[in-house]
Amino acid sequence: MPGAIRCILMSALAVGVFTVLSLAIYYLFLGAFGGGRLFYDGLIAIAASAAILLAAVIAATARGRTPFGGAYSRQELVTAVLAASFLVYAFHITLPTIVDRSISLFILSRVDREAGLSIEEMQSAFVDGYVSGHDAVCRRVDEQLGSGNIVFRDGRYVLTPTGAMLLSGLRAMAGALGQSTYFITSRKGTLPYRYSVRDGQCALLGERSG
Repeated sequence: MPGAIRCILMSALAVGVFTVLSLAIYYLFLGAFGGGRLFYDGLIAIAASAAILLAAVIAATARGRTPFGGAYSRQELVTAVLAASFLVYAFHITLPTIVDRSISLFILSRVDREAGLSIEEMQSAFVDGYVSGHDAVCRRVDEQLGSGNIVFRDGRYVLTPTGAMLLSGLRAMAGALGQSTYFITSRKGTLPYRYSVRDGQCALLGERSG
């Protein structure tokens, strides 16, 4: 087997094993310590799994007990652990987090449950079932309090320096990618595109003028 192919396969094997271990720790952590903030709890779980695996790798290699029969150096194992952590992070934000809070999936589930809905019924289901029934605002306020992005002061929630830095960074990123900043802007404005309901169906009318 050519050396380059063997190196790729060996790297993939190490990353795959550490990914499975990271996922196991991730699920055990959420099951034991998850407190309702799935997104942030998941990030903590990923950090914890990475710390545990890195500590195990460093301890094992320090004693000369290199995993995988000594086929990898400590640096290669540490790199594999970090790569596995990024894979678990990608999984976390693209599946569990979406299931936990996706508006699109919520609408799909209600269409399925009711065997079909009109646009007006979807809007009503969203307001009553997602915003109010799901405590959508309070859940996110709780998350932002826990992450230190806002604080409660004089009867109002206000941004912390951490929250301000987060928004500034996201606005800069959105601007660089040519995205609309409607949802994260500090100025009043409208979406650059709009929809209209025609004959019971949503129709995209295109960009707004002015």
